[in-house]
Amino acid sequence: MAGSAARADLVVVGGHMDIGVALHGGALELHMHADTPLNLFGGGTLPADEYEHDAFVIGVPGPSVARPSGAAWDFIGNSSGEPVWFLPQASDPAKPFVGIATEELIPAHWIGGTTWTFNSISLVDGAPSEFSLFQTSFLGPDVQLSSFSGPSSFTFPVGIHDHFVWAFTEEGIYDVSLTVSGTHSLHGFLSDTKSFRFATGSFIPVAAVPEPTSTALLLAGGVAGLMRWRRRLKVKLVAERS
Repeated sequence: MAGSAARADLVVVGGHMDIGVALHGGALELHMHADTPLNLFGGGTLPADEYEHDAFVIGVPGPSVARPSGAAWDFIGNSSGEPVWFLPQASDPAKPFVGIATEELIPAHWIGGTTWTFNSISLVDGAPSEFSLFQTSFLGPDVQLSSFSGPSSFTFPVGIHDHFVWAFTEEGIYDVSLTVSGTHSLHGFLSDTKSFRFATGSFIPVAAVPEPTSTALLLAGGVAGLMRWRRRLKVKLVAERS
């Protein structure tokens, strides 16, 4: 898959945000929801708001951790002791806290939950990487997605949000393509596919190199205007309740 149009100069390295899904005009739409101001690499913040899926790059800062030993961790896609670049399941002020959210959908209007499907991880720069999404407990990992061994999809309830470990096996810049789907009581089966760009480790500064028009956009107040969904969200909620 070709690289997305993610703003290469805007790399988020801190703050609470979710990959969210909303119903708009009878269609599902994946987007980014910032629950708190988002810290940018190099300084500055983006306000808590809703943004297009490609409005910024999600940074995955170090330090990395060593992959645990044991077959239960093979889904990560590298060998025991090798580095894993990750975003945490629990809040850490030194890393973005990224969840998945269906809170903008009304549970009574959906037949069952939503299905989240991993399509691909595409290399933009750096070394090819595996991708995985999972949760951990004293019982070990609960794997939702793995590019190395599967699964390739999981079911997620409507009307909630939750957090996961987002893991990469290499340093680089990657586009991760995800699809969300579900069955609406009025509109039937719906789905949307979007790519989200991640930069891991030492490639965060590479992803933060401004594009030619970025400075002008920032001076013009383009950061705040990248994607103001608030007005559209009112329309979405009205449509969802209809």
